[in-house]
Amino acid sequence: MKYRILTAFTLLFLLVTGCEKSIATDEDGTSGGDTPTAGISDADKQNALTISQAWEVADGTVVCVKGYLVASTQRSIQNAIFSAPFEGTTAIVLAEEPIKGSDYLIDYDDLFPVCLTDASKGIRNNFNLVDHPEYWNHMVYIIGTRADYLSMAGLKKVTAIEVGEAYQAEEPDTPETPDDPVTPNPEPEPDDPVTPDNPNTPDDPVTPDNPTPTSDVLTVAQAKLVSNYQTITVEGYIVGAAYDDGIQITKYFSSPFTSKSSILLADKPIDINKTPEEQFDLQSFSDIFPVCLTGNKKIQDVLNLKEHPNNQNIRVQIKGVKQDYLCTKGMKDVESYKIISQEP
Repeated sequence: MKYRILTAFTLLFLLVTGCEKSIATDEDGTSGGDTPTAGISDADKQNALTISQAWEVADGTVVCVKGYLVASTQRSIQNAIFSAPFEGTTAIVLAEEPIKGSDYLIDYDDLFPVCLTDASKGIRNNFNLVDHPEYWNHMVYIIGTRADYLSMAGLKKVTAIEVGEAYQAEEPDTPETPDDPVTPNPEPEPDDPVTPDNPNTPDDPVTPDNPTPTSDVLTVAQAKLVSNYQTITVEGYIVGAAYDDGIQITKYFSSPFTSKSSILLADKPIDINKTPEEQFDLQSFSDIFPVCLTGNKKIQDVLNLKEHPNNQNIRVQIKGVKQDYLCTKGMKDVESYKIISQEP
């Protein structure tokens, strides 16, 4: 009898002391600390894929991806919020590069959304930007399953996230003041080079005699004058869509849009209080620039007006090959795009 009592006390002592050595956890099962982690090894981090590498991985593959945490979003990549206050706890967005300044241009085609709704327990609460805006612009490592998400390559079924260091902007060098500063020349001679004090010399405009512009980004009017089969970047407003059924070209300037195959760009947004005929030359397309989307599914899924009628009147830059399209001067073989503004 004494032996049994001694054995019982011994077991009780071992259980109590064993519990004192366990690691404290939060209510959701994650370990405490200022920067939560979820068990990503150094080997996983060293072998982590960049976002561009993760795009090429087959769906269903479990991978460790690294990138900068730049935005939160919900329901659509176009709803992404790139600065506080953030909205949406269902997804975070990674990018290869951090956000650099308030005027940093976002190329939506370079983003990598990560679903948090089907993540392991505690991850959504610990890593969404609404509750943790301090993680914005930090390098993160994420283990999950490569899958299409929000109509583009991304991650689902996340099992682990670790937050790394924040992006540190480089401080600009302080220019040295020369002992003999250069005195501006307010009245330049004809042979003088163009300077900020001599702004009257025009830039290199696009004209029929000068079809190759020097500017990197063209207006619609400039793009129409460029010779065919040159790769250009054109900036304009998405004002409508068009469809060619082989018999006639149908143009759409209001919802519902029935075609995903193209968008129409113009140098000015469409005025809903005026008819399209009052604003554009619809016979010759002289002030409209059609862009074929069928050659790039990623871009088509994001920019087409059939699925995203709210894209009308947003301002975009699109890079592609200048070619005749829909019986006028336009663009095919689209390579990339940037949304410049969602306000006309």
